[in-house]
Amino acid sequence: MTILRIDEIKASPWKNGGGVTREIAVARDDDERVLWRLSVADIARDGPFSSFERTDRSMALLNGSGLDLAFSDSGNTLSLDRCGAILRYPGAPGPLARLRAGPCRAVNFMNSAGAAPMALTAFREPELRHTSPFILIPVEGVWLINNGQALLPGSVFISRGGGVSAAAPNGDTLAYLLAQTDHEAD
Repeated sequence: MTILRIDEIKASPWKNGGGVTREIAVARDDDERVLWRLSVADIARDGPFSSFERTDRSMALLNGSGLDLAFSDSGNTLSLDRCGAILRYPGAPGPLARLRAGPCRAVNFMNSAGAAPMALTAFREPELRHTSPFILIPVEGVWLINNGQALLPGSVFISRGGGVSAAAPNGDTLAYLLAQTDHEAD
């Protein structure tokens, strides 16, 4: 088990200067190719997102008013304007991001073709029990890990598996959960 504070994770500036990324977890193959990556992005201004061929992306708002992603190849625009919503989109071509009303912070999950079947989901239940590895990012509520340790918004919980549970006993819960899709919560 690991608990991280998002603001204490090293920030890597984007090539376009529009924000920074804080990498939470990454899986690589034997050739060091990224299979999947979970990060938090602080998006400071409008601009293009990088293009990632053969990659599926998911994005979820942590704070701020959100953004719109415009895709030049299809003419489509996707909007992320509330916590709990998750945008799913292809990694290539990279969309143009337009902030709605100032900077925002978002969870970003990238999963390469052929990588483990994983998904980023919004979790609103008051209790989570899992035997397989998972990552939990609280958005609302105080979450208690099975050892009694408190997990607050602004932090990340990484479980390596083994029957870990998290509970938000005081209601009003929202967290983002990254887990393999072939394992259900127990």
